[in-house]
Amino acid sequence: MKKIIALLASAALMLSAAGIAAYAEPQAEELYDTAHAFASQYPYKEGDVEKALASGFAEKYTSGIEKTADGVEYECPALYIDEHAALAGNFDLKMGEMSLLVNGKPSAYGQKCVLHNDATLVPVEVFDELGCERTYNEAYYLTTLKKNGTTLEIIPYMIGMRKNQADGYYVPLGNCARYVEGQLYVPIRVIAEELGLTVGWNGESRSVTIDG
Repeated sequence: MKKIIALLASAALMLSAAGIAAYAEPQAEELYDTAHAFASQYPYKEGDVEKALASGFAEKYTSGIEKTADGVEYECPALYIDEHAALAGNFDLKMGEMSLLVNGKPSAYGQKCVLHNDATLVPVEVFDELGCERTYNEAYYLTTLKKNGTTLEIIPYMIGMRKNQADGYYVPLGNCARYVEGQLYVPIRVIAEELGLTVGWNGESRSVTIDG
């Protein structure tokens, strides 16, 4: 199995705005064991890897089949941690340089979006505005989003997010969920599309739209 694990010390980050939830930010050395503890809950089903690799983000996804101590096979996507993941200053467009419209109205988090490697990253609370049910499991640093009969489970820096839990498989993320100034950010397009939402981008106005 090919794994990408670049373990670098995280910068100390501060919560930048009131009203945005603070998440427990994991240390790099914790993430490998945490990711495997989470993934091992879901025994591998024939065809799961093929479903994951059928995604348009397959070139950024590495995974393989692992085994628990009692021999149960499970799939665990790779982790990717880099110094840029923690520093907003390395993003192509920074906070306040783009806008976000949710169902035609300015989002409360519109000035908090960033663009990184051609992907728009937003505070995960944006999905609250779209009627998603959002929960957080501190034991796994795990954020769960539910909408339209779809459940997505997201761990920061894990290359794949789990879709539909035991009945599902991993969906590769072109850009991992990551922390920006102490806040959990997620790639808006791939998550929105898996939830049945529509995302658009206007390069001239540097604005993102999301509807659903």
